[in-house]
Amino acid sequence: ERFVDRPMSPFDIVFLDPPYTVSLEPIIARLPTLLAANGLVYVERAARDGLPEDKALEWRKTGRAGAVCFGLAALAPMTVPRA
Repeated sequence: ERFVDRPMSPFDIVFLDPPYTVSLEPIIARLPTLLAANGLVYVERAARDGLPEDKALEWRKTGRAGAVCFGLAALAPMTVPRA
């Protein structure tokens, strides 16, 4: 969370992975300012917790490997900043 508070250029991809116990909601809320146009976010969580269900994300691909679930998402059109 401290990292996303620093000023920076938008990223093409953002990785949200361990530690799995960190709440993702505050970071997901910041994604429109962190991701470049057509940017993607990769999320990895404990399978028992599942991937976040957030209207800001459109899951492109999801899967599971053992005790981990993962997914690749884009911002939903309503959350993408307009140029």
